[in-house]
This record gives sequence, C-alpha cells and structure tokens, in this order.
Amino acid sequence: MSRLLISLASLKGGVGKTTSAIHIAGHLSEKGRGGVAVVDRDRTRSATSWSRSGNLPFFVGTQDAAFKRADEFTTLVIDSRGGLENEELQEMAEASDFLLLPTNVEYMSLDAMAQTAEALGAMGNRAFGVLFTMARPGKRLDTARRVLEELGLPVLNATVRASEAFKDASEQSLLVRDVKTNKLAHKCWEDYGEVVQELFGRMEANA
Repeated sequence: MSRLLISLASLKGGVGKTTSAIHIAGHLSEKGRGGVAVVDRDRTRSATSWSRSGNLPFFVGTQDAAFKRADEFTTLVIDSRGGLENEELQEMAEASDFLLLPTNVEYMSLDAMAQTAEALGAMGNRAFGVLFTMARPGKRLDTARRVLEELGLPVLNATVRASEAFKDASEQSLLVRDVKTNKLAHKCWEDYGEVVQELFGRMEANA
C-alpha cells in the first residue's frame, strides 16, 4: 500500500482543524488504510490531548514520536501549527497528497482562508480544498461558499455540521461515532465519511 499524506492547515484557530484531523484519521483507519497516525504539530497539542485516554484506533503524537515509528505507518494526517507563512503552506502542499483547509462562515475566518487559498492557487498548486466546518444550513453558509467559489477556490461539497457532539467526543477522548450522550453523534461521523470520500475523489482527479 502506497503511503498517503493528508495535511490540515488554518491561519485562524477555532475552525475545526484538529477535529477534522482526528475524524479523517478515524475514517481512514476504519477503511483499513494500514497504520494510521495523526502527527500533532500544533503548539496547543490539541490532538495529543484528545488521545489521552488511548481509546482512538490510531496513533497520535508529535512529529518526533511519529518519526521514530515511521515504519509502522502508511497513512499520515498532519495537524499543522497555526499561522503558517505562505512559503510554509506551499511546502506543505507540495509534500502532501492533499492539503485541507478547514474554515467556518465567520468573516475573519473567510478572510484568512481567502488569503491562504489564493496564495496556494497563485503558486499553481490545486491539490488542496476548503472544508466548511461548524456549518448550519442556510443563507450564511450559501453566501460563504459563493464568496470563496467566486474567488476560484476549490470548496468541498461535503460540509461538517455544528454540533456539541464533537465537544463531547473531545472531552471523552473518543471519536464522535462512539459518543453515546448526543443523538447527532452518528450524523456527525457520517459528515466526515463524506469528507473522506470526496478527498479521495479529488486526489484521483489531481493525480
């Protein structure tokens, strides 16, 4: 099985980057992608904190820890640090099979996303896409999608709903599929299933 590298980046915190990394890794593990690792490069170490109970079905650790066990992994999901410079983003995009840029519909998030994605697009790299997280169906989401698409940015059709189930999952150190305290937990898990399916489709198109 060939090695797969998916990276996640954002200029602004609080847009679901770590949540996305954890649940993309969860789906890849479920699909039998061999050894799956989330490489926690964020200063906050949110992914490492999420995994503290050892209940996740994949490895989570720092870059150094993952490097020491590199032979065990065929799939890497990188939870990058925030505030990357354009050059660093481009290097990450070039090293990755896909660079995913989570955002929400807030103006400041969209502004940061436009700057990030435009910089990548200007450098000729199309192996990236924008993912709307914490999404609620309605005019704000439709408008936000239209704004980014009019800028020529690749926006995933899949979105991830806003739900306290993700907070419950983090607090319980679980994947959201395993949360028993929120009736939307399974739907939230399915959202990321659609994200992963679309990622593979886009990677095939970019190959």
